[in-house]
Amino acid sequence: MGSLCGKSERSPIRVMVLGTSGCGKSTFLKQMKILYKDGFEEFEYENFKRVIIKNLSSGLRELLKIIDEEDLEHLEMDDAIEFYTKKPISELTDEAVDYINRLWSSDCVKDNFYRMQYQLHFPSLGYYIENLERIVAEDYVPTEMDILRSRQATIGKATIEFIHNKYPWEIIDVGGQAVERLKWPEIMEGSLAVVFFVSLVDFNTYSGMFS
Repeated sequence: MGSLCGKSERSPIRVMVLGTSGCGKSTFLKQMKILYKDGFEEFEYENFKRVIIKNLSSGLRELLKIIDEEDLEHLEMDDAIEFYTKKPISELTDEAVDYINRLWSSDCVKDNFYRMQYQLHFPSLGYYIENLERIVAEDYVPTEMDILRSRQATIGKATIEFIHNKYPWEIIDVGGQAVERLKWPEIMEGSLAVVFFVSLVDFNTYSGMFS
């Protein structure tokens, strides 16, 4: 009978990572993959490119919606604002990039972002905009930091398996959205340990998790 990862006959140490959406579980799995699985495969880099573009678009849309309407009117950038609040963006065209640069050049937009950064769903928006020139390049390949800062909801479960100190590990990340939490008890069966993640910026946020 084949062994896990082809390297060990021992039963895997099965660990579940749990927590509400956005607490850092998926980031932890990415870090484990970088440390113990030699990073990401080519198809994963392509997927992360799409995720990063979506994070940019969704993050900017979210930010514009929380800025006071009167302040937005003073920007005199109705075309750029409408571009990012009326429709999702799937690619960074020259027009899309120009609008990002124009909006980010405004102190109003920047100040609101840094004031509300950790209350936003996409707190890495500023990082991606500061690295926009690199991200829009034709030969762009996401760096490890780009990937670690990206955000994508976990649907169902994501698993990573690796060998460390001759022991096989199986780390399971289960979605943290309310509907995904219903699956936790079933998936938890057979786990040796559970690590519960909590975001440090959620200390004053009500999630309704235990309602």
